[in-house]
Amino acid sequence: MHWLLSSYGRLVFIILTLEIALVALIYGSVQGGDGIKEAPFESTAALTSGTSSCRYGVAALGTHQVDWVDDFSAGWYLNFNTSAVSAPNNAEFTPVITVKQDKTEEGEYLPSYSTTPPLTDNGLGIVIDSRPGALWIVGNEVDRGPDPGYISVDQGDTYPDIYARAYHDVYQFIKNRDPQAQVANSALVQVTPGRLQYLDIMWNAYLDLFGTTMPVDVWNMHLYILSEISPNGQPNAIANVALGTDPALGRMESYDPDGKGPLEPKDLCHLDEVYCYAEHDDISVFAEQVVAMRQWMRDHGQ
Repeated sequence: MHWLLSSYGRLVFIILTLEIALVALIYGSVQGGDGIKEAPFESTAALTSGTSSCRYGVAALGTHQVDWVDDFSAGWYLNFNTSAVSAPNNAEFTPVITVKQDKTEEGEYLPSYSTTPPLTDNGLGIVIDSRPGALWIVGNEVDRGPDPGYISVDQGDTYPDIYARAYHDVYQFIKNRDPQAQVANSALVQVTPGRLQYLDIMWNAYLDLFGTTMPVDVWNMHLYILSEISPNGQPNAIANVALGTDPALGRMESYDPDGKGPLEPKDLCHLDEVYCYAEHDDISVFAEQVVAMRQWMRDHGQ
């Protein structure tokens, strides 16, 4: 498989071993660059040859799964936190810093955030010192709030303007501690019009708050194909509407608006504004999201 890459970057895919989805880290440059070239083809034989490849990574969800990193010949892995268990093939560990917007006990959003580990010398500082030159991912799916009727969620659950401030603070903390480190944004659930609006709000909020564009060493994306709204236009309990964005931009689930049950795929799945479960492995929709993210990056000089 060939991928189009900017002349300043490279594209890396993480194979999620449990959720059977794809995540992409798009290495970009704040210098921008319009040149596009094909990445040299690398055979998937690397997955079975026993030779680790930095082009493949896995999400090891639990200590026992770290032992499987070698089975994929993966050159790097993450576990959605900053504490690593060494992989058997010495794969590189990529830490993820948790970012969450603070809430009241009733679930009302506050204009503040918290990180795990905290931004202190004895918190994140110690971890940074132990991993010089590492790539740090700031948050995980910060765009996804709780399902309707709930007040908490496992993902980042942070509005885009608050995330812009959190990213700034974490970025500065890391770079002041280790100038050679690289910093990546939180991947959003997927790359749909609503999620791109989240990125726009985040980007503009950063510019307004700090008078400069958001410095990102590695642009990070998740690639799911999941509906975001029910036929009545409200957030569903699947991908949900990205926090702070227009629900009208959401990808709709393929259910009968009259509440009589699911429609046949032929009735709605062909529509661009609808995501059906059957499309979760649709390579054309997959490609649309990759191109949409790359286009957003290019439009913003990335």
